[in-house]
Amino acid sequence: MLGLTKDQEHEGMDRADTLLPGLQETFALQVLAQAGKQTKPVVVVLVNGGSLSVDELIGPAGAVIESFNPIDLGTRAIAESVFGAANRYI
Repeated sequence: MLGLTKDQEHEGMDRADTLLPGLQETFALQVLAQAGKQTKPVVVVLVNGGSLSVDELIGPAGAVIESFNPIDLGTRAIAESVFGAANRYI
């Protein structure tokens, strides 16, 4: 899970760019590289309230889920989708 908190972006507070803050992209690329060596798929889940540039993560990720700011049952829905307990395409 990568993204932003409401401390980094919220109504009335914009960001200067659309990059993932801190070392998130570097960390994600390291995880994806390790998983690629073992041929293990990795799902990137984005948690945010605005646009994010994740171009570098698209190719090596098995999937990307844009969850925006999940509340209430949102986190459960993400887990059910990732672990195969729910299929939204059926």
